[in-house]
Amino acid sequence: MMSEQIQADVAVIGGGPAGYTAAIKAAKYGKRVVLIEKDQLGGTCLNRGCIPTKALLHVAETFQELKSVKRIGIQIGESSVKYPDVKRFQERTVSTLRKGVEALLQSNQIRTLAGMARLVDAGRVEVALGDGTTATVEADKLILATGSEPKPPPLKGLDLPGVLTSTEALALDRVPDHCVIIGAGAVGIEFAYFWSSLGGKVTLVEMMPRVLPLEDHSVSEFLAQLLKRLGVEIHLHTGVSEVTPGAEGTLQVALKKQTGEIEWKTADHVLVAVGRQADLSALGTEIELDRGFIKVNARMETSIPGVYAVGDAIGGMLLAHVAMAEAEIAVADIIGEPREMDYTVIPRAIYTSPEAASVGATEEQLQEQGIDYEVGRFEFAANGKALASASREGFAKVLVDRKSHQILGVHICGPQASSLISEAVMVMRMQGTVEEVMEAVHPHPTLSENFLEAAADSLGLAVHKP
Repeated sequence: MMSEQIQADVAVIGGGPAGYTAAIKAAKYGKRVVLIEKDQLGGTCLNRGCIPTKALLHVAETFQELKSVKRIGIQIGESSVKYPDVKRFQERTVSTLRKGVEALLQSNQIRTLAGMARLVDAGRVEVALGDGTTATVEADKLILATGSEPKPPPLKGLDLPGVLTSTEALALDRVPDHCVIIGAGAVGIEFAYFWSSLGGKVTLVEMMPRVLPLEDHSVSEFLAQLLKRLGVEIHLHTGVSEVTPGAEGTLQVALKKQTGEIEWKTADHVLVAVGRQADLSALGTEIELDRGFIKVNARMETSIPGVYAVGDAIGGMLLAHVAMAEAEIAVADIIGEPREMDYTVIPRAIYTSPEAASVGATEEQLQEQGIDYEVGRFEFAANGKALASASREGFAKVLVDRKSHQILGVHICGPQASSLISEAVMVMRMQGTVEEVMEAVHPHPTLSENFLEAAADSLGLAVHKP
């Protein structure tokens, strides 16, 4: 069978946030681009991660709000959740955005190939297409955006029915009666919030001394209290030693305490919310790896000149917005305007309700580095817009260099935290100081004033704090 020969300036393997961003950016700079995707455009983020989970979390948030509207004068009947309709909303959201990605690629004259790619050498990719034919893409530059996949820990029983990855959890047609979640990172926290908000029983297991162990202690404490109020049972300093079949289709989960004591939990599902590994299935030639991920330099170039890698395939923070930023760095190098990737000011968000978002250093990191710092903090309970919106829970916290007054870290827990953090990102990107935040006039009443007041509080100058 003859293979179609395709010439391109840039070939991109993978159609997730990193891949389609790289393809579109390269096309906008006048490059002939071919994008190859073996599954669905949008990658893990759009199809099995960020977007479908946020649709479900919106349902949970709305359901919780409906329970409390009486306090602001709204009378409604008893609320209930129809899970088939929830799933349709989730699927409709994903489908709409996937079609949007397809339209963007078409409008930028990017040729897309649906099939399994194999990198043969620095300038050639062989593609096994879905219709049984093949294609060979020859390109001046290649970008690997192949993403990642779950990497379950080596525990006995994780192959049993009812043990889930996040992908399988999103495909469930109901809320589990009782789910044990292994791992209290972002994925574990968000599923715990969603299922417990809709009435499911959740046991959250974390080996470290607190949930979200890499975040600032104040963020961890806030989210732990939020989950506990929803009835989530949290086990810290605890691992899972094995999962075994139980009676009537249930699972028995062995929780191993730091003392060595074993506590058994009965559940209908177990969610494994730890561990990702690079998808290296497209690598048909030798390329340097680092701990199982593709190794790159600061310009995203691999050990093979002219071949770049971006996104989850290179490890790092495993965040879609980081993947998109890395894609832009790779394209900048390809067009002859090289820049280096800067990971120092990257926002992070947890989409519970209220939300949590952070950027920069935690208190623990500043203490480890011996940096002399001040803390500014302002509660949403003293914010006019938050009170008027019945959303008074949470705080903004600013970590400031004591000498220079430069902002080193910002942590926001409260309404719309994932959006509010963007101002902090910009200030820190510009190496801004507390005084510069204070001189920027913020509209009143808005939630954004909490960042202003927290910054001012680091100097003892917050107007609305006693």
